[in-house]
Amino acid sequence: MEKNYSKANKVRFYLKNKKNGWGSIVAIFNFGYKEDGKYRFYQVSTGEEVPIKSWDSKTQRTIKASVPDWDGINRRLNQVEIDIVNKFDEMGKENLEITPETLKNYKHQENHKKKVNNITLIGFAVNYKETCGKNYKTKRHYGTTINILKAFSGSKRTKLYFNDIDMAFYNSFVTYLEGKNLRINTIGGHIKNLKVFLRQSYSQKIHQNTIYSHKDFKVLQEEVDSIYLTKEELLKIFNLDLSENKTLEQTRDGFILGAFTGLRFSDIKNLKPENIGTDGIIKTTTIKTKKQVCIPIGNITKSILTKYYPLLPKIFSNQKFNDYLKIIAKKAGLTDEVTITHSNGGFHTPYKYPKFQLVSTHTARRSFATNMMLDGVNVPQIMLVTGHSTEESFFKYIKIRPNRNAEMLKQTAYFNFETVTNPKREE
Repeated sequence: MEKNYSKANKVRFYLKNKKNGWGSIVAIFNFGYKEDGKYRFYQVSTGEEVPIKSWDSKTQRTIKASVPDWDGINRRLNQVEIDIVNKFDEMGKENLEITPETLKNYKHQENHKKKVNNITLIGFAVNYKETCGKNYKTKRHYGTTINILKAFSGSKRTKLYFNDIDMAFYNSFVTYLEGKNLRINTIGGHIKNLKVFLRQSYSQKIHQNTIYSHKDFKVLQEEVDSIYLTKEELLKIFNLDLSENKTLEQTRDGFILGAFTGLRFSDIKNLKPENIGTDGIIKTTTIKTKKQVCIPIGNITKSILTKYYPLLPKIFSNQKFNDYLKIIAKKAGLTDEVTITHSNGGFHTPYKYPKFQLVSTHTARRSFATNMMLDGVNVPQIMLVTGHSTEESFFKYIKIRPNRNAEMLKQTAYFNFETVTNPKREE
């Protein structure tokens, strides 16, 4: 059987299996191999699919901006071409017989690295979670993302190596999470943790993949449609007689303390007598941001601090605290119907709830920021109390509804200036 080779040609890409307007991209490498007088070439699937109208047969690449990940697809095709040529060159240097079959089975250096370096994304993430020195809450979030990655890896029946993380992986992972009916911000949290794992492993020189910095490898976010309580509603809760139920009473007092100081519940739990100054100011360093904040002690805050001095109201676990809060809010008569929009699986759906069901620990801090702003306090002053670093993050806490905003605007000078008749018009 006659076999001979001629000069290798370039790798070329074509669309195959065209149906429903889409086609699969395959790489074909005709390196001049003849067998029994007939040319045979090496063909391999790239794993990429594009709409037929997005494919440029002349350049053998995806047309610019024709699909969201057009540049990522073309980068990956470039890498496929490099890998094939490198395999061919390496086999030549090793004086190996090169046929379409041997070329397919040859493990060149790039693929070999994957075997030698058997650290997977999930393997690194598990180790990083245990050794990163972050607080319990952050580690718990990392653990949830790791479990999601394990489930995703299992659904694809493949291990996740760092060199495999690209925009195709990102899009597939987001689609998988949407299929779990997760909210957009929950999906964004998993992407945020994934970027941490990729960035940390890169900084440790475990890989050279910087796809995590790509503009489209982004943390998905949406504005949370949530509530705040007015000062009148907070007073209803404050004035409840809960003396016969110490658990509810302490929960109420802790909530009101948060609503009139803007402190997170972790910071209230961490307060000590030395943080409460005789000058009427609370001075503490926040756990989350490590920033020092100074908060005036108002009348309501003072009454709660005096009631428990030198201790503070007991702060229960987050879940129990939220459960107790809903009971308290219902007792206070917060039963108005509120419409909230949730995103699940990429769809936005409105739901109606009685207001007491939406009250949570976060409502206190959100109410503080919103009520302060409604009272005309400057945003920079409020941020010095809440500890926010940017106005963007601060305004996520502000929950002024459009109708309430319109009522406020009605009181401004712009909507109340007197009209002046033009004498010339009367003529």
